[in-house]
Amino acid sequence: FIQGNNKQVSALQKVYLERNRLRRLPDQFLAAQPNLTEVNLSENLLQELPGGFLQDSSSLQSLNLQGNQLRSLPGSLLLLPSLQRLELDG
Repeated sequence: FIQGNNKQVSALQKVYLERNRLRRLPDQFLAAQPNLTEVNLSENLLQELPGGFLQDSSSLQSLNLQGNQLRSLPGSLLLLPSLQRLELDG
């Protein structure tokens, strides 16, 4: 479980957390990150994504969730206007 406060880190552009055996993420994980363009959470053990996941991260272009055990996706992903690539295989 990743812990820490969810305050905005305005310079954050890319997050690579692949192959870390993550099982869950905190609520509002990576929400309100205006400069975030790429997130890779592939090859973890995630079964669900938290409410508010990536909410208001309007610059996000690429999201890799391959190789997880996701059963559903949060509606907040539908509100990412810059998202060009969403990887869900596996």
